[in-house]
Amino acid sequence: MRNITTLLITLLTITSTAAGGTLLVPSQYPTIQSAIDAAADGDTVIIAPGRYTGDGNRDITYRGKAITVRSIDPNDPNIIAATIIDCNADANNPHCGFIFNSSEGPDSVLAGIQIINGHAQIDPIHPPLEGDAVLCDGASPQITQCRLPAQKGRYVLNCVNSNVSIINCISESPTDASCTAMSLRDCNANIIDCEIMGFKTGIGCSKSDVAIRGCALVFGSNSYGVSWEYDCNVTINGCTFSGQKNALTGIAIRGRSGFLSTTNVQISDTNITDMKGSSVSLNGNILLTVHNCHIANNRDGIIATSHFIT
Repeated sequence: MRNITTLLITLLTITSTAAGGTLLVPSQYPTIQSAIDAAADGDTVIIAPGRYTGDGNRDITYRGKAITVRSIDPNDPNIIAATIIDCNADANNPHCGFIFNSSEGPDSVLAGIQIINGHAQIDPIHPPLEGDAVLCDGASPQITQCRLPAQKGRYVLNCVNSNVSIINCISESPTDASCTAMSLRDCNANIIDCEIMGFKTGIGCSKSDVAIRGCALVFGSNSYGVSWEYDCNVTINGCTFSGQKNALTGIAIRGRSGFLSTTNVQISDTNITDMKGSSVSLNGNILLTVHNCHIANNRDGIIATSHFIT
C-alpha cells in the first residue's frame, strides 16, 4: 500500500508540474510584471478585469518565459474590453504595453486583453523598434484575442526579426489615425481572423514572409489596406477589404525595380471593394497571382508598373 501511495503522489506531482501553475493579478500579485517574474515555464498569469497603470503594468516583458498571460476569459468580448492595460504615455513620457525581446517562442502567449494610450519612444536611428501597444524584437510569441486600438505613436503592433502569430485580434481607429495597425519587418508572420479598421495603413510589411487569412480590413480616408515594400512573400486568403469609397488602395505593393529580387504575392478567395483608387497597385518587380477574387466598385482595378502578373 505504501508503494502504491508513493506512486500516486509522484504521478500527481508530475501532472501538476506539467499543467503549470496559476498566478492571479491583482489578488496574489499587485502587478502583471511581478506575477510574470514569479512565473515559471508552463504557468499562466490571469488578470482580473480592471484598469492597470503605472510601473509593473506597462513595458511588460516575459523575460523569455514560455507562459500565458491572459484575462479571465479571452473568449468573452466584454471581459477583453474590461481588462485594460493603460500605458498612460505620451511623447514626453513614452511607454508601451508589452515587449517581447528575449527570444520568446510560440509558447509565450498573450490573450484576451486590451491595451490603450501607448506611445513608444521615438527612435530616429532605429524607428522599426517602436511599438506602442506591443513590440516584438527577435521573438516568436502568439498574440490572440486582444483588442489593440489606435495608440498615440506610429505603430500599434510592431514586429522586427520575429516569427509571430496574430490571431483573432481587433485593431480599430475611429478617428482615421495616421499610424499603422501592424508593422512587420524581416519577419515570418501569420495574421489570422483579425479585424483592422480605420488606419492610415492596416498592415505594413518589408522583407517579410506573411500569411493573412480570414481577415476583415475596413479603411478610412486616404488610407491603404495593406502595403508591402521590397522582397516579400505574401499570401492573402479569404479576406475582405472595404474602402467605403474613402481608401486610396486596397493592396499597395512596391518591389525593387532593377534588382533581381522579386516580391511574390498570392491573393485568393478575397473581396476588394469600394476603393476611391485602385483595388491593387503594383510598382516594381512583382509576381502576382490572383484567384477566385471579387474586385468591384473601385475606381480602378489592378494598376501595375514594371511587373509580372499570372
